Amino acid sequence: MTDVTKNRNKFIGGSDVAAILGLNRYKTAYEVWEEKKHNIKTFEGNQATEWGKKLEPVIIAHFEQVNNVKVFDNNARYISKEYDFLGCHPDGICTINNENVLIEVKTVSTDAFKFWGNELPLEYYCQVQHNLNVLGLTKAKFIYLVLDSRYYGEIEISYDKEYAESVQKFLVKWWNEYIVGESTPIKTVTDYEKEDPDVKMVEADEDAAQKHIELIEIKAKIKELEAQKEVIEDFLKLKIGDATDLMYGLNTIATWRPQTKVTVDTKKLKEELPETFLKYATEKTSRTFLVKQPK
Repeated sequence: MTDVTKNRNKFIGGSDVAAILGLNRYKTAYEVWEEKKHNIKTFEGNQATEWGKKLEPVIIAHFEQVNNVKVFDNNARYISKEYDFLGCHPDGICTINNENVLIEVKTVSTDAFKFWGNELPLEYYCQVQHNLNVLGLTKAKFIYLVLDSRYYGEIEISYDKEYAESVQKFLVKWWNEYIVGESTPIKTVTDYEKEDPDVKMVEADEDAAQKHIELIEIKAKIKELEAQKEVIEDFLKLKIGDATDLMYGLNTIATWRPQTKVTVDTKKLKEELPETFLKYATEKTSRTFLVKQPK
């Protein structure tokens, strides 16, 4: 048994698996890499995780009462016999029909529970299979509580050797490439959004991608036409010379007349009269539309 609060960056735990596989809605593989490689903790917890921790003993106690069993080892860390960087921290282990069974506990909101359907979500399933693989067990009880409705449920999960070993193979490759090696995982949309709260990304469909290409081509044509426009304007200005109007017969076809504008040097005003500047300054927020060149 090991202190589970220490050296979490030295191994991949069950809670990391879904993120590394790209199945976690709240955490990315890039964030796991930051934690393991650079000891940068990207998530300190929130109200939901705090309530989850507080309710876990209550849910386990209810499970013990319903099933007439005793859950133990719910503060232990286990390391794979095959790979010392693969581990798990099970919520508990109990004995049912003379067989040790893994216990995993989750609290879930009503909104999230609506999307479960008839099967356990993959983000939880892969964690359970990883933990079974590390522990060398063949059965798990996934027990959960739907917070809003207080609905309690149990799901029995059997060890899927083929699935668990494929997950293990992926985790081993990921660890060797990104933690032992010097490669960096590709950032996802979620990573960029977390870095800048003002950024909210959405995936383009085929139509949007095609229109983007068309817009790039149109902008290139406009740039070419703008260059031609400047050449023609300079030619006509040369014809006007020191005059103000260019005539063709009785019609004025172009003018080039002096205009006087009064402007305020805002930089100088801010430096010399900061209070006056702040008194009359106004702040406006607008959205700037920029089109990126395709890579």
